Amino acid sequence: MKPCLLLLLITLCALTLAGCGGAGLPPASLEPPAAQAPAPGDILTSIGSPGGSHGAGVLCVAINSAGTVIASGGADGTVRLWAAATLRPLARLAIGEPTTRINAVAFNGDGKMLATAQDAGPIRLWDVSVSPPKPVAELKQIRFGAGSLSLSGDGKWLAAGGIDAGPHVFDLRVAPPQLVPNLPRITGTAHSMLFSPDSRTLAVDSGFEIQLWDMTVTPPTLRAGLGKGGGDFRTGTLLLSFSKDGKTLSAAGNSGDTTRLWDLSGEKPVEKSPANGRSYGAALSPDGALLAVAASGGGRWHARETYLPRVRLFEVGEGKTLELDAVEAYLAKNASRVTTIAFSPDGHTVVSGGEDGAVERWDVSTRRLRPGRGGDGTNIFIEAAAPSPDGRRLAVVGRSDSVFIWNLETQPPSLETKITIPPSGLKPAAPLAYTTNLTLSRVAWSADGKTLAAVRAHTGWSGGRDAVWVWNLAPAPPVLKAEFFPGGLQSVAASSLALSPDGTRLALGTWPHVDFWNLADTTPRQSALLKAMTFEAQSIAFTPDGRTALACDEKTAKLWDVSSGAPTLRAELSHRNQYQVLGSGPNGRPVQFSSVAYSADGKTLVTGSWDGVVRLWDASGTTPVERAELWKGWRVKSVAVSSDGRTVGSSAWNGQVIIGSADTRKATRSWQFDGAVNELFFLPDNHRLVAVRSDGSVSVLRVP
Repeated sequence: MKPCLLLLLITLCALTLAGCGGAGLPPASLEPPAAQAPAPGDILTSIGSPGGSHGAGVLCVAINSAGTVIASGGADGTVRLWAAATLRPLARLAIGEPTTRINAVAFNGDGKMLATAQDAGPIRLWDVSVSPPKPVAELKQIRFGAGSLSLSGDGKWLAAGGIDAGPHVFDLRVAPPQLVPNLPRITGTAHSMLFSPDSRTLAVDSGFEIQLWDMTVTPPTLRAGLGKGGGDFRTGTLLLSFSKDGKTLSAAGNSGDTTRLWDLSGEKPVEKSPANGRSYGAALSPDGALLAVAASGGGRWHARETYLPRVRLFEVGEGKTLELDAVEAYLAKNASRVTTIAFSPDGHTVVSGGEDGAVERWDVSTRRLRPGRGGDGTNIFIEAAAPSPDGRRLAVVGRSDSVFIWNLETQPPSLETKITIPPSGLKPAAPLAYTTNLTLSRVAWSADGKTLAAVRAHTGWSGGRDAVWVWNLAPAPPVLKAEFFPGGLQSVAASSLALSPDGTRLALGTWPHVDFWNLADTTPRQSALLKAMTFEAQSIAFTPDGRTALACDEKTAKLWDVSSGAPTLRAELSHRNQYQVLGSGPNGRPVQFSSVAYSADGKTLVTGSWDGVVRLWDASGTTPVERAELWKGWRVKSVAVSSDGRTVGSSAWNGQVIIGSADTRKATRSWQFDGAVNELFFLPDNHRLVAVRSDGSVSVLRVP
């Protein structure tokens, strides 16, 4: 075939694929302005606790000797430093790519140095006595990266282990730090290691037993081996922990069903009564009297009592180790385990890290686990928000048992109303011997401002149930109108919530249903349960006249007529152009909807998709018609449209927030935040934009 004919054929095929919706790349003309960090005047105000969250699971935590700073490492390639009392962010250390796993963090004795370990990378030493922290050294002698770390309290040694056996011990008294020669090597992997508080002993999980090495002699010698062949305790320990006096040692593994304890005060170690139950880590209080355990969640098929994602507290006595308390951890609904745990030096606080990326504090001063964030709404981790129709107030929900309504007309915003979930909503699906903590995941306001609804999407696969609460806000104070459990005793994985303009109907997006409830009667009544989605309904909205509901999942967006009786499907939306989803490979896949929003007059619809494109639709007719592609960013998390329909906003999983004009169909401004922005809302004045951030805070942005 002649080259010119071949070129013509290729061109015709490309045009045919484009016309038929073949996946490709969005045009360069859709590129928004370069994203910039918000300038001081861009953020008008903030609410909540902007801290305690990674972009991916938390893998390790450590607390400095003064108890003032928490360090956490995540699967997002970052190490974060937090103020221990408030979880206020102090520093963010970018160690690697967003997928790099930070396996270990450790402070030295005076808390001025921090060591970090990662997959396939060097061990790094940081001076954290200055702001921002300053890198001091990189130790590249471990070929495949380190999985565990420990700094001796006297500042002389750093021990590290990885898949190339070990332990590796560095002498920190010389610059640069050097490996200690002639150190005995173990067979297998050094899963975990820890210096005793007096720096005289190094405990190492050898893969076959817990070994105690005497560090007072050169070279170090093996003093004792613990746990070899010990019943259901298996190797692969994730966390070792000493009491402050070094007389008690705990070992918690990722494949065993016990946390084992040893008394090291005598000539020979003596095993104590274990703490039963699967764990991913455990920490001893400084006095050795308490043991905090990071418990794991399992699949739906596991026994509920054993596999809940929990933080557990045990009393370590001379006889049996007794469980004092347990709380179901605050985890996002797709997370199933608490991954790491540590005790503060004063023994009053436990810090945990979760698979959902959150760092949490628990007060144990009363020998019970109590949430360490404030109950006054000023220090909660916010999951979702909704502005009132007049824009004067903002309702926020999160890791708390309350809905907080803030007055936005004061500066700073003031807490106006706290609505506490009724006691019945605190009960788990079945009578279990643990305390259930609420995570309220969505909140919605009716357009007339008289009704407020909140939903709890139960965490993990823990066998719990979702719950919905509805309040009448007029006259004040708020009165509970309805409380119901959409899935009965089961979780329905509620992911989106909307109220009709008059507050008489509620739509709940679940997996893979859209669930409609009639609230007009005294008792809520399910009017329809539509198995309409392929995945979870990520976004749902009523039109301003209340006659139509629109919901989308990762595959489609569907429109229902809800004006009378049972909802009837009116249309299924599709895009004119099909672009590949970012990160899905060269062949791409059909674009997927992720968020929908209507203007106040109902004539404009905005949609966001996983291909990063924000689209404008004419919704004035019976079926919305796509009018324009506005811009292309990263995978869209949320979209918003101003009340007059002239300004559009979008947020992405990578923290990018873009605003632009629906008239000119161009992006005009782009901000870059640290972490995803989960929700966006324009306030009615169209000059303020509410951004619900993944760090647990809400920022109100000035719209130029």
